Amino acid sequence: MKFKGGTLMRYFVAAGAGAAALLSVAHALPPIEAYGELPEITSVAIAPDGEHYAYLTRKGDESYFAIVDA
Repeated sequence: MKFKGGTLMRYFVAAGAGAAALLSVAHALPPIEAYGELPEITSVAIAPDGEHYAYLTRKGDESYFAIVDA
């Protein structure tokens, strides 16, 4: 590949700026409390006929059993 004049330098500057932008993205970690939370939906099951499914869900400290048409 042939580059004329300052084209090669512009290419490297652009590549460096792109790499710096990618590296500077901060990844926010979830709070420690998130690791102790219970899942909102558990124990999912599908009826043998495939027309319904059931699961356990929670809201606050209470758990509820739900049956839903598929």
